[in-house]
Order: sequence, then structure tokens, then C-alpha cells
Amino acid sequence: MTRRINVVDTTAPQLQNVPANVTIDCNDDVPVAEGFSATDNCDNNVDIDVIESTASGNCPQNYSIERMFIATDWCGNADTAYQLITV
Repeated sequence: MTRRINVVDTTAPQLQNVPANVTIDCNDDVPVAEGFSATDNCDNNVDIDVIESTASGNCPQNYSIERMFIATDWCGNADTAYQLITV
């Protein structure tokens, strides 16, 4: 008798230490995206992409930056988190 056992990875990685939303003055430096990571139950090398988009405000010195953090494991499971920086 042969028994087949299929092992599948359906659990998404978990993003950790994603920077919190922040409001800064127009004279301040935009904070660097750092310190974040991701863990996964099956993949020790989770890919993390950071995608930034900027939206204009009501004057040239006012704007916002949205950072989207996407952690993806080798099976395509993903976790997404966001940071909003308001200038």
C-alpha cells in the first residue's frame, strides 16, 4: 500500500516592524524605510518589495508619500502593509 501526502504552503508571510504613519515638517528629511522584516513558516528568504507613490497637497510644500510593503514567499503567498508620510 502506498500513501501519498501532499504538503502545501497556503500561509502568507508576516510583515514585522513596518514603520508607523508619520507627519513631518517640510524642512525635515523624509524618513528612510528601514527596520522592517518578514517571517514565514516555510520560506527563510521572503522577498520584500517597497513601492512608493507621492500625492500632491494643497501647496508645493505639502504632499504625502504612501509606502506599500509587500512580503511574498516562494509559493506566492503575500502580506501587505502601508505607511503614510504626510509632509
